[in-house]
Amino acid sequence: MSGYAGMTIWARKGGKPGKGFIIGGLLGVIGVLILVLAIPKQAEIDSAARSQGLTPCPHCGELIKYQARVCRYCERDVAAPAPAGML
Repeated sequence: MSGYAGMTIWARKGGKPGKGFIIGGLLGVIGVLILVLAIPKQAEIDSAARSQGLTPCPHCGELIKYQARVCRYCERDVAAPAPAGML
């Protein structure tokens, strides 16, 4: 039960669910309390976002789908420019 709670809490904070499950499962209620107070590292958040097909907008930094042409938050064009040889 505490493993599932740890996994859910950590995933909602942007971390990898597996780490939350292990910490909550091994440490029980104390592990869940640690996860409530902890903050995932930015690298872990970025890794979890990439695994879900998300990337930060180059203009506002919000996570958007990798295939997006326009950011849904700032409504700016995020499409990559065509390679130099293709023009």
